[in-house]
Amino acid sequence: MAMEYDPAEYTFLALCNQGKSLGVLSSLGYLVSLVDSPSHDVLDLRIAHQVINVSFESEAALTDASEVLSSQEGTLPSGFYPQTPVLITKRWSPISALLQRTLLPINLRRDSIAKSVATGIWSPAALQTNALAELFENAKPVSEVHTVESLFWAVLIEAFGRAQKRHKWVSIIAEPGWSYESSIGSLPEWTKHHLATADKILWKRTPVG
Repeated sequence: MAMEYDPAEYTFLALCNQGKSLGVLSSLGYLVSLVDSPSHDVLDLRIAHQVINVSFESEAALTDASEVLSSQEGTLPSGFYPQTPVLITKRWSPISALLQRTLLPINLRRDSIAKSVATGIWSPAALQTNALAELFENAKPVSEVHTVESLFWAVLIEAFGRAQKRHKWVSIIAEPGWSYESSIGSLPEWTKHHLATADKILWKRTPVG
């Protein structure tokens, strides 16, 4: 049975600095992936922190979709399959939003320091819950959403569908940092063919650009 978690502990401010503003920091990065185990090593906070930071840096250097999968080999844990690049929000946390909708993870952990990383794993069975019914009814394609919140829900629905088909689980890592403004248009535009080659739902960090 899934444990109970307090959404207030996973908001942007809670992860940023225990509920207090941390200077000019206003952005949060998150990575949506598939994993081959509900107890995958990415639940380790140290590994989760490394994964999201290494992913952001390596993605920024990629120009060809055919290089994406090979770039992940040896740098990411075994059985870990990112479905997005690191996505950037402004003062908003997707993990807190999931908990508010009672989409509870199998396991969820977070640091208790400034700029805390949070890492959790969700079962694809969550697709069957009433909490997602409204999301499916109002779902739009990733290409047609214009806010960080609606982009996350569009990505989430696709990720959960992939997890169900591939017999995997959904991993979400979130950590404050980076710059929303600098992330707009920072990755090359790719066609559906490119995305399929890279095994990605999308290849951009923000709803625009």
